[in-house]
Amino acid sequence: MAERQQFDRLAIRRFRGLTNLELDGLGEVNILLGANDVGKTSILEAVVLIADPAEPRLLFKVQSRRGYPVCSADDLASVFLDLDFSRAAVIEARVAGTHVERRKLIISAPDMEYSIDVTDDLEFHGKRVLKFRFEVQDSYQEAPRSSHIELIHNGDTWGEGDKAIDEVIVDKIKANLIIPTSGYDAGQIGRLVVNKKDQLLVGYLQRVNPRVAKISVVGNMAYLDIGLAQMMPLNLFGSGMIRAAMILSECILRDARVLLIDELEQGLHYQAISFLLEALLKLAKEQGIQVFATTHSIEVIKDLQQVLGQDEFIEHRDTTKCITLQRDKDGIVRSYRYDYQQFDHCMEHGIEIR
Repeated sequence: MAERQQFDRLAIRRFRGLTNLELDGLGEVNILLGANDVGKTSILEAVVLIADPAEPRLLFKVQSRRGYPVCSADDLASVFLDLDFSRAAVIEARVAGTHVERRKLIISAPDMEYSIDVTDDLEFHGKRVLKFRFEVQDSYQEAPRSSHIELIHNGDTWGEGDKAIDEVIVDKIKANLIIPTSGYDAGQIGRLVVNKKDQLLVGYLQRVNPRVAKISVVGNMAYLDIGLAQMMPLNLFGSGMIRAAMILSECILRDARVLLIDELEQGLHYQAISFLLEALLKLAKEQGIQVFATTHSIEVIKDLQQVLGQDEFIEHRDTTKCITLQRDKDGIVRSYRYDYQQFDHCMEHGIEIR
C-alpha cells in the first residue's frame, strides 16, 4: 500500500465567498455536498493553492479555470471575500503522514503605488502589488518558518517583485483539479500504454461501456476498440466516457497525491456512477491518493451508500467522509461532516444532507 500523507484539516478565511470555514477529520475520499454557490468549488481551489503555496501564479490558473483570465490585478478581486481587497485571504492546512505539518498561505490585499511620468501633462500610473506569505510548521519545529513572494502588475504585465523563499523548504503536494470542461490528456493515456497499465484502465471503462476491448493513442488522440472495423476516437463516446478516462488514468498513474473533481457525476449515465465510485475508492487506497469531489446529485449519494454497504468496501467506511455545506441565517457557510454510520442513518431515514 502506498505511503499516506494527506490533508486532515483545512481552514479557509475570507477566500471567495467563504468567511470562516473549518473542515476537520478529512478522510481518504471526501464528498462535498451542498447547493449551488455555497463554496464547494472554492474549497477545491483552496486545496490547489495550499498544496503548493510557494507558487502564487497558481492563482492565475484558478481564475482561468473559471473562464476569467487575469489581465490586471483588479481581475483577482473575486479571490477576496466580498471583493474587498483590504482584508487578506488565509488558507491553513494540516498534513498528516510520517510526520505532522501545518502550513498557512496568506494572500494579502494589493497595495496601490503610483509613479509619476512627466510629459506635457502630469500622468499617474497605478501599480498593483500582490503579496503572498506562507508559513510552515512540522512536528519537529518549535515555531513556524515564514516566507514571502510578491507579484507586481504594472498595468501591462505581471512580474516578480521582492521574495524570500529560501527560508522555508515546503514540500509541494501535487494536486490536480478536474473541472467539467477539462479535456483529456492523450499523453497521459499514452504513458499508461507504455507502462503496461492500459488494460487496468480498460477494465474500469468496460464497466461504463462493456464493448470497450482496448485503448490506444495516436498523436494527441486516444482511440477505443469496441469491435468495429477500426478503433474509434474517445471524443465520440461522450463526456461521460472522457471524464471517466481522465479520472481513472490520474489515479492509475498516481501523478498527483491529491485529486480534486468538480461535479463528479458530470456527463455520466446514472448507471455508471457506482462503477466510478468503486474504482475511486479502490484506487485511492491502493495508490495513496486523497480525493475531494463535489456533487449535488442524489444518484451519487445513493450509489455511495450502496457501494459502502458492500462487504468488500468495509475498510473504506472509516476513510470516506461526506461533508455538507450550508449557509446559515447570516449568510456564512458552515460545514457538517458525516462519518459512515451517520451518513448511512440519514440515507436510510430519508434525511436530506445535500
